[in-house]
Amino acid sequence: MMDYTEKQVLQGKAVLFLGAGASYNCTDREKKRIGFTGNELLQKINEEFLGNTPNHLTLDFASTMAIQKAGRENFDLFIKELVCDFDPTNEHKLLSEFKWKAIFTTNYDEAIEKAYRENKSALQKIEKIISDNDSLQKVVVNPDKLPIIKIHGCISRPNDTRTPLVISCSDYRRHQENRSSLYQYLKECLTSDLVIFYGYGLGDNNIVGILDDLEKEGVNRTRHIWLDPFMDEMYKDYWESKNLLCKVNNLYDFLSEIKSKKDSNILSLNSFLKNDSVISKLIPSNDRPSNELETYLLKQLLYVEMNDEIKRESDNYNNDIFYRGNAHGFSWVAKNLDFQRAIERTLEVELFENFEISNQLFNFLIINGYAGSGKSVLLKRLAWNGVSKFNGNCFYLSEGATLNTKLIFELIKLIKEPIILFVDNILEHQTEILEIKNFSIKDCSKIMIVGAARSNEWNNSENILDKLNPNFFSLKDLNDFEVKNLVNKLKEFKAEGSLKELSDIDKYKFIKEKSNNQLLVTLLEATHYGQEFSEIIKDEYEGIYDRSAKDLYLSICCFHRHGLELRAGMIKRLSGINFEQFKEKFLQPLELLVTSYYSYRVNDIVYTTRHSYIAQHVFKQAFLSEMDKAQQLIKIIRYLNIGFDTDSKALDFILKGRILAEEFNDKDLAHSIFNIAQDIGVNNAFILHQRAIFEINHQNPNYELALDYLKRINSSDGYYDMRTVEHTKANAYRKIALNSSSKQDKIKYRNLSLKLLNDNIRTSNRTSMPYHTKGLVLLDEIKDCDNENDLVDIIKDFENNLSAGFKKFPYDESLTVLEHDFSDEIDNSPRAIEKIKEALRKNSDNIYIVQRYAKFYIKKNDFLEARTCMLNFLRNDVNNRAINYLMAYSYIKENESLYFQNAIKYLKKCYSPRDSNYEPKFLHACLEYIYQSEEKALKIFTDLNQSNVSPKIKNKPTHMIRDSEGNERFFDAIIVTINDQFGFVKTSKYAENIYVHKSTISNEEDWEALRPGDPLKISIWFSFRGPRAKTAIIL
Repeated sequence: MMDYTEKQVLQGKAVLFLGAGASYNCTDREKKRIGFTGNELLQKINEEFLGNTPNHLTLDFASTMAIQKAGRENFDLFIKELVCDFDPTNEHKLLSEFKWKAIFTTNYDEAIEKAYRENKSALQKIEKIISDNDSLQKVVVNPDKLPIIKIHGCISRPNDTRTPLVISCSDYRRHQENRSSLYQYLKECLTSDLVIFYGYGLGDNNIVGILDDLEKEGVNRTRHIWLDPFMDEMYKDYWESKNLLCKVNNLYDFLSEIKSKKDSNILSLNSFLKNDSVISKLIPSNDRPSNELETYLLKQLLYVEMNDEIKRESDNYNNDIFYRGNAHGFSWVAKNLDFQRAIERTLEVELFENFEISNQLFNFLIINGYAGSGKSVLLKRLAWNGVSKFNGNCFYLSEGATLNTKLIFELIKLIKEPIILFVDNILEHQTEILEIKNFSIKDCSKIMIVGAARSNEWNNSENILDKLNPNFFSLKDLNDFEVKNLVNKLKEFKAEGSLKELSDIDKYKFIKEKSNNQLLVTLLEATHYGQEFSEIIKDEYEGIYDRSAKDLYLSICCFHRHGLELRAGMIKRLSGINFEQFKEKFLQPLELLVTSYYSYRVNDIVYTTRHSYIAQHVFKQAFLSEMDKAQQLIKIIRYLNIGFDTDSKALDFILKGRILAEEFNDKDLAHSIFNIAQDIGVNNAFILHQRAIFEINHQNPNYELALDYLKRINSSDGYYDMRTVEHTKANAYRKIALNSSSKQDKIKYRNLSLKLLNDNIRTSNRTSMPYHTKGLVLLDEIKDCDNENDLVDIIKDFENNLSAGFKKFPYDESLTVLEHDFSDEIDNSPRAIEKIKEALRKNSDNIYIVQRYAKFYIKKNDFLEARTCMLNFLRNDVNNRAINYLMAYSYIKENESLYFQNAIKYLKKCYSPRDSNYEPKFLHACLEYIYQSEEKALKIFTDLNQSNVSPKIKNKPTHMIRDSEGNERFFDAIIVTINDQFGFVKTSKYAENIYVHKSTISNEEDWEALRPGDPLKISIWFSFRGPRAKTAIIL
């Protein structure tokens, strides 16, 4: 029988922590030992830098003096020369034959790396982690990779000022900066895993300090192993007082003994796999999935059918969990606890009938809706029905899973039939979806992706999936059919709560009245009749009787209010409990409130609330004072590990200066939050930047202090974007100018602000912020300007800045608002208009003056005056796009149906096929469709649909077709196809069918009665995707 330690090592779950003693026996190529002890290193430093002084020295003192004398760069190169030829020892070679969770080391040499490179049969591939900028999470979650975490630096990065080699006390004092994630991961491993120390002595204060910190935190942890072949009884007693199991042994003998007990049942995964694959019945040949794919299908990409595990879980499932808003797992699906949505049957036809007969290889469908509308529930129901009702090849990506395209391609080739992948929160997997789409077309494999996404998130500019033109199906408020279904389900499963006392009619009325809320809110308020949602959530929180459970729930809410999971590794440090203890101690008080599952994205169990909306409400109501809130955030920050995306994002949210300025009136509390982040080694530039933003946005701002913080940021920090710092500095100068009563100070600080913003604009293409802030500064100048000659120059600068901004960021909302504010300011200033007229007389070729003058008179409907100045300009610059667009716009505004040919003539000069001048291109398509060529218009709309703008812009309808009186024009139409959400209609006027959504009908309940062939009257408007029905009237 093997003991716990041996099993942990052989299962690859143990962690190694290697000190200088592990490299002592390293040799060079001639097999001469060149490793050294701490005293030998001290002597070498003394000889090289200190003249071999006979004075008594310590390693710390000697290294500090050496750095002062020779400089950091020369000292680090000296250390590199000492260790660069270290060849691996037998111990290094032996450890490379095992799997490890991680290897930590304070050594600078690369002996371990060489051992793994030389061992061609090594079970893992080494990945070095030296600073916070190395991708710790990507290595940790990959079972084929082994993180070797060099917390004191490495000779592979000499003279890295952000992570210098740690050797002197001054190094130790700042060793955590830019290494925060390394030390936090070490503490998590020390808290949760078996760690084997080797090569250390009592002299390593850094390691002793870490163990002491854990002891102070009172964390229950595994008893770690301390190996030392020369340990005497005094040392042994000392280390065992630190809850360490001491073995007088070297690493080679220790591992050799374990290796001799190697059990093939532990090392081989094959013995755990069933003879029959999960998908045996789907594979038409005798082929089998690889072990990797089989494991993936068991844990992550689920073939959704009733099996023994789901049957067992559903038999013991507490229905209240689902009716409290928790849709984790498939037990509730198997028990049919969910009610049928109106859209469900339409989606089943689309997925399991239309997909089967479609000739299209890659098919993409999105279920969208607001947060808490029931998207995840519907997605799981469809995946389940796809197998149970339609015998489809349906696979659901489980919570916490990764979308592994390599394994999915293997799956597709094995099955040799069309497959459907269901992916919740699909925007988290954008790159993988594009890979699957490309594979589908290249391999001629038929695939359907069914994703779910929140409507507001889908409309985000970072969404690259919209270009794939998915079919959209939206979940809206509950209709009559759905309300009745919900009432019946609650009654069937005795989940009505206090609603039970009402009659069926009153139950229906109550839920119907609430149905314009989120479904989540409706469900909770229905089962807690008489209570508002916020009351229910507060009562749930206050009703957690166990104080530790309550604290834990609040910590989970602190993360999940941002949509982030809380890792078990962090919970162990927060509360001192592991997952098994959680189930034992907290399962009952938190069963209805918390969800836990294994996340393959972080290689750990994670915890969330039922929904981020609930977490937001808990966090908002939980604190009696700002002090309580600050203490909670400080506790969270102390244990965050920015090497993991969830923790890094949480830290970004928590430390946002603008949000802290809103949440804390007491500045000292906010700065105490920043202080703790600084203590754990969070990037100093980031903290100083957020402190400055906090001071600028606080109700009691201190702009001078904000500027002081910004000036202290090290501009040579290559990992921090200094452009954002300069933008914040420009904003601070603007605020100082606004609040100054001195004219000279206003001029001074605005000039400083504009200089920074101009530099920002020259170097940044990622955001419209510099253009927007520059526009605000110029608008401030316009409002304060008392010199009429200066006023014209400022207006020209403003128009120039706005034009450049729109060129790079078409339809940008902040720039659109800025233009509106500017127009109001100018249009309401007769003095400004007179000065523009005067400037125009002197220089009719200045485009910015012409633009402003023309816009003013177009707004006043004085088209002749506007066109006169524009035509004068066009004589010298006939192809100027901005003025040609204004000419077209003037004709459209005056009388579109009369002057459409003139408008089209000018619009054609405003864009080329591949540029980003989308507005004239869109107007051209609209006019072509209405008055000239439908075919030509639809080609332009096809191009616009592929444009690089956010889905929100693409889907925004505008430019309604009007009659000769300027009223909404209606066309006779016949329904061609229709489903629960939308349909297509045919008009006698246009050849192609026109999209119509059920929201175009005044009473959406009437939509359900419509059938193909039914007559309608529709009005039409346009989006980038083409013509759409605006209003539909049932005849």
